[in-house]
Amino acid sequence: MAEIFKVFYTLIIFASLYYVVALVQNECVTDGDCRRLYPHLIPRYPMCNEGTCVCIFE
Repeated sequence: MAEIFKVFYTLIIFASLYYVVALVQNECVTDGDCRRLYPHLIPRYPMCNEGTCVCIFE
């Protein structure tokens, strides 16, 4: 019985690690990617900063 729980918990841990790795994808590579993702931010200028879109005012 304990072996079944160990296998089950091990599967849960590996599945959750895979899920976290899948979520950690870069949002952008260039500034153009951010403009395509967030076109509704008119007064701000979205820029790509280390894979994440950030907005600055111009």
